[in-house]
Amino acid sequence: MEALASARLGMAQALARFDRAGVAVVRASTVDHDVEPVQAITEMIEAKHDFRANAHVVLIADEMMDALLELQREPK
Repeated sequence: MEALASARLGMAQALARFDRAGVAVVRASTVDHDVEPVQAITEMIEAKHDFRANAHVVLIADEMMDALLELQREPK
């Protein structure tokens, strides 16, 4: 199912983006004062929303699959 593969990839990308932004926040607060902490935190929030959106695609695809299976079970 293409929707699941796309959502899985989107979730992996959002997780990687969240991790990079988290590292940037830590660096901004400790060693690298050139990194803008507000921008990094904003990036983390956006990544969180991206992850949630892709997780929602997985849930909807699962519901659709259940509905299709239920249609197959109904007598003709």
